Amino acid sequence: MPVIFMILCFILILIVVIFISKWKINIQIVYRPSYLMLTIQVNWLFIRMVNKSIRLDHMQEDGQKDTFHTFFSQLQELYKMLPRINALVTTALQHIVIRNWKWYTEGGIGDAALTGMTAGGGMGG
Repeated sequence: MPVIFMILCFILILIVVIFISKWKINIQIVYRPSYLMLTIQVNWLFIRMVNKSIRLDHMQEDGQKDTFHTFFSQLQELYKMLPRINALVTTALQHIVIRNWKWYTEGGIGDAALTGMTAGGGMGG
């Protein structure tokens, strides 16, 4: 009987440690004209639990690339479904804190002087 009690106590302590400890979730979406990539990383106590990269662009049946526009329409469908699962998501998100938000945007022609001339020409009319 004491062995079972000790095992149950150990399992209970382990569950409490898992739920109280800090989890770090990193989600990165990279959109380039040539590809669309989603990377998900989950860390727990400095241990990387999940490191998954998914290419979101793929070929359609007619051979054309299925990239940002189809992804955008899928996001719109997901947005329409959100009111149905709002209570569940709200309960789960109450415990999440965003500590760092980074947004990188790249643009231009590839040459600084040519990009400046193009921007100046566009602004000057």
